[in-house]
Amino acid sequence: MKKIFLVAFLVFGFFILSNKVSAEQVTVTTDFFDNVYSNRKKDGITYWGRFAYIKVDGQIAYCLDPANIINTSVYQKSENFGELNLSYLDIRKIENYAYYGYGYEGHTSKEYYMATQQLIWELFPEFTTYYTTRSNQQGDVIDVSSYMQEIKDTIAKYSNPPKIPGYISGKVGQSIMINDENNVLNEYVLEKESPNVSLNGNQLIVNFTEPMVERVIIKRKLRGNYRSFLCLADNNQTVSVLGLNHQDNYYFDVETLPMKKAVLRIYKTDSSTEKLIEDRVKFRIKDLNSNKYFTYNANDIFETDNGILELPFELEEGNYSIEEIEAPYGYYLNDESYDFSIEEDTELIDEKYLDIYFMNKPILCNLIINKINKDTKEPLKGAKFEIYNSSNELIDTITTDDSGKAVLNNLRYGTYYAKEIEAPVGYIIDDVIKTIEINKEETIIDFYNQKIKAPDTNINKNSFPGVIGIFIVAIGVFLIKNIKKSL
Repeated sequence: MKKIFLVAFLVFGFFILSNKVSAEQVTVTTDFFDNVYSNRKKDGITYWGRFAYIKVDGQIAYCLDPANIINTSVYQKSENFGELNLSYLDIRKIENYAYYGYGYEGHTSKEYYMATQQLIWELFPEFTTYYTTRSNQQGDVIDVSSYMQEIKDTIAKYSNPPKIPGYISGKVGQSIMINDENNVLNEYVLEKESPNVSLNGNQLIVNFTEPMVERVIIKRKLRGNYRSFLCLADNNQTVSVLGLNHQDNYYFDVETLPMKKAVLRIYKTDSSTEKLIEDRVKFRIKDLNSNKYFTYNANDIFETDNGILELPFELEEGNYSIEEIEAPYGYYLNDESYDFSIEEDTELIDEKYLDIYFMNKPILCNLIINKINKDTKEPLKGAKFEIYNSSNELIDTITTDDSGKAVLNNLRYGTYYAKEIEAPVGYIIDDVIKTIEINKEETIIDFYNQKIKAPDTNINKNSFPGVIGIFIVAIGVFLIKNIKKSL
C-alpha cells in the first residue's frame, strides 16, 4: 500500500513539475504615446487608458482583451488560442493584420501601430473603439482609418498568389525573365536553392543550364516571430505576439530541353543545270545571334570539296548566314548572303544533316571567227566551221556572213576546238584545227584562206611547132591502130 501511495505521489509531483516547466514566463512592458488615449466602449461602459506600444521580451505585441488593463509585467506564455472567443479565420486575420500592419515595409509610424491595434479590436464586435487626444473620451478624435485601409489593401494584394506559369521550358543556354503580373512575388522565397531559378523582386529568372526537369517550390517569406503566442496573467489584459504560422507554398515545373543540333552541308550547284560545281568555292559562316564568324583551326574560311562543303562541327538552334567570298572558275560571285535557321521543328537528313543548295550563275561568252583572204585581207563569206568542246562533242556549226564573221554565243568558260569544214568558193580549205580558250566575255579568232590559182592558158609562139609535131604524131598512132584492126 505504501508503495502504491509513493508511486502515485511521484506521478502527481512530476505532473505538477511538468506544468510549471511548460508554462514559460515572459515580461510585458509598455511604452506610452504622448497625447493618445484609447477608448473601448461596451454595453454603455467605456474603458479608456493611455495608449502604448506593448512589448513582450522586446517583441511588439497587441491587446486581445479590450476590457482589461495591464497591471503586471509578469505573464505566462501560452500557445492555446482556444482560450479566446475567436474562430480560426479570426486568428488568421489577426496574424495578417500584425504581419502587414505595423513594422511591414513602409508601415513604421506610430499611426500604423494604432491602426493595427484598432483592426484587431474590430474583431470583438461588442466593443466600439477609437482614439482621442485626451483622457476619458475628451479631446479630438484621432482618425487612423486611412492607415487601416492601407493595411487592408496590402493584405488583399498579397492574398493573391504569384501569377507565373505552372510550366516553364527553354533550351540549354537560354535565359528568360518572367514578371509576376500580381506583383507579389517579392513576398516569396525559394524553398531550396535551384541550379536554374532565382528570384529578384517581382521577377522570376530562369537560366537553362543543362537538360533536366525540376519542380520549384516557392514559399511566403516570414518576418520576425514565426509563431503566434498568447501572454496571460490573472486579472490582466491578454496580449499576444503575432506571427504568420502559415506559409503559402506554390510550385511550378521547369524543364530544360536540349538544343537541336545539325551538321551543315552546302551543295554548290550550277543555276542552269543544277549540277554540282566541282571547282572549289570559299565560304564564311556567320552566327547572326552573336554577329560573329565561325572559325575552325584558327581559320574562318571553309571550302567545298567536289561541290560539297560539310562543316566539321555542329550548329545549335539559332540564326545563321552563308557568305560566298570566292566564286568557282567560270561563274559569277553569288554576293547575296543566304540566311537560315535551325529550330526545334527543322527537318534534318538522317536526323543529322541540314542540306542547303547554294547556286552560281555561269559566265556566258561569245566566240567570233573572222574569215580573211590571206593575200588581200578582205573578209570572206561562206566559210563553214564546226565547234567542239573539250570532250570532243560537236557544239554547233557556224558560217561566216557578208562581213566574214561567224558568231557563236553563250559559251561557258573552257577549251574548245574550231574546224573548218567548208571553204569559201574559190579558196583552199584551212584544215588546221584550232584550240580556243574561252575565259572572257568575247574571244576573237582569225582564219586565213588562200585563193585557188587558175591554170595558165597563154601559149608561147616559139613552142607552136612542137605542138604541131605532137598533134601529127598522135594522129599517126591513131591511124596505125585502125589499120591493124582492119587486117
